[in-house]
Amino acid sequence: MKKRVKDVLDEQGYKNIKRNVLISLIALIIIVIVSIAALIIYFPKSCEKPECFAQAMDNCKKVSLVREDSKAAWYYEILGRQDSQSCNIKVRLIKLKQGPLTIEDLLGSEMICKVSVGETLFPEENMESCTGLLKEQLQGLIIDKMHSVILKNLGEIKESFEI
Repeated sequence: MKKRVKDVLDEQGYKNIKRNVLISLIALIIIVIVSIAALIIYFPKSCEKPECFAQAMDNCKKVSLVREDSKAAWYYEILGRQDSQSCNIKVRLIKLKQGPLTIEDLLGSEMICKVSVGETLFPEENMESCTGLLKEQLQGLIIDKMHSVILKNLGEIKESFEI
């Protein structure tokens, strides 16, 4: 009547433990592979230099870049092809180094720009093909600046029209 340890374990349901562990391990490996693939496909590679970004613009390759100049820091992300001749690029203003306080409202705002393949200008340098809140806010600032310059020089403008 002595039962062997193996028989006792089998009666308690441990017979299939190897199979369950193997199935769990395979499921875990599949989840890890799918997660890595999603990271590679959906998250852009980061470029350190503008030259890297310019090369990626030639192929509409998904990359991102943070570019700083004397006035601001910009975040760019190539989203992919719009059509066979152009790419969609997301532009976000992430930091201001100088300028009036009213410009601080632009921080974090984004616009999407349609850039022709092979074009070397950064999207904010030619905003005609851009749409979004950042573009609208930048245009509003430009209009306000022009308005104040015109008001400031109204006397000179009036004199130039008088003959």
